[in-house]
Amino acid sequence: MEYRDAVKEDIQVCSLVVQPREKQPRKDFRNAPKHYCHRGVRNVVDNAERSGKCILLDPTIASPTCSSVKDLPDSVKAALIGLDVSQCAVVSNYTIHLTYENFTMPELLKKVLPQGLVALSGFEQVGHIAHVNLHSGHLPFKHIIGQVVLDTNRTVLTVVNKIDSISSVFREFKMEVIAGVDKLDAVVKQNGFVFHVPYDKVYWNSRLGEEHHRLVSMMAPGDELFDVMAGIGPFAVPAAAAGVKVFANDLNPASVAALNQNATANGVKLTSFNMDGREFIDNVLRTQHLEVSTLPSNRRHISMNLPALAVAFLDSFTRPSWRSGRVIDRHPVVHCYTFSADEDVKKDAVRQVEAVLGVSLDGFLEHVQDVRDVAPTKQMVCVSFRLPDAITEATVKAPVKRQREV
Repeated sequence: MEYRDAVKEDIQVCSLVVQPREKQPRKDFRNAPKHYCHRGVRNVVDNAERSGKCILLDPTIASPTCSSVKDLPDSVKAALIGLDVSQCAVVSNYTIHLTYENFTMPELLKKVLPQGLVALSGFEQVGHIAHVNLHSGHLPFKHIIGQVVLDTNRTVLTVVNKIDSISSVFREFKMEVIAGVDKLDAVVKQNGFVFHVPYDKVYWNSRLGEEHHRLVSMMAPGDELFDVMAGIGPFAVPAAAAGVKVFANDLNPASVAALNQNATANGVKLTSFNMDGREFIDNVLRTQHLEVSTLPSNRRHISMNLPALAVAFLDSFTRPSWRSGRVIDRHPVVHCYTFSADEDVKKDAVRQVEAVLGVSLDGFLEHVQDVRDVAPTKQMVCVSFRLPDAITEATVKAPVKRQREV
């Protein structure tokens, strides 16, 4: 790669050639102060011209032009006395050859990108795939950036750049491979489970591992989980492994295929569906379960993890069918995710839920979790609540239509 040639650099340093005492540990020299320190460079090396060891000194402390011990700073002389080699030390010049392997990703990018261009802050890794978000200024250098990411991260085999925002109802985004192999089916390990992720066809966020664990830990063996927007199964698979009876749904056929694959790969059983979330809530959750059976000692959980839209789907619970008197289990626990840019994100998230349901959550609110930052002024929040009595027993106000927020 051309960039690799561009970052090559030769550094001249002052070298102290010393004769170690018999059986003197090498670590004595590695730990000597004032030595040269750089990634991938040994600062104590064998002397190629004669016996002994070369201690490479920091050029900011000992000038490469030093020609004898007497030219060295007092701090270096004191260190030599401490090593008991001051009487046999010889000063020499040494050349260090630096290549791309001696620099970190930020250091390389600073060297190869134009001055003033905002540096790449990092990337999300999904299995062997590194996902970067490049802005317009980066695009002329995208292949160089991709190669730098590959060269400095041994577990990365493919680098992709998002070329469009998430706009599909399936929550996938368009991407291009800018470096490495064109292989977009990844394998991810999270919380002890293995997930197959067809990254260009489904939505996956590696930063939500802690939240996936938190929510599943709220469930007990014998509970039921109705995962309305299940994706590839980050809630459904661990819940099934914990003894929860799982009914998992997603609108995206590719997500459902990956969900079933992940259930098999992790040795768990669940029931999957491929339908619209409202249809799942009305036809599977209500008709097939809440109206025909009851859980005297266990709980039913309804997870709705689509923060940009999940709150809007709560209008499913305001339909007349929920007030027909046929619903036996009237208090399933709903875990609804949303975004908030309000000063008090938790209160705002609750207000969003109440606005769509048309009823207050007073007495039915179980927990509000501040999940993570998605932007400097925007948070992802989870509101957990029991379905209020007013949903199944009284007339509900017309729900508030909520605009999509991405």
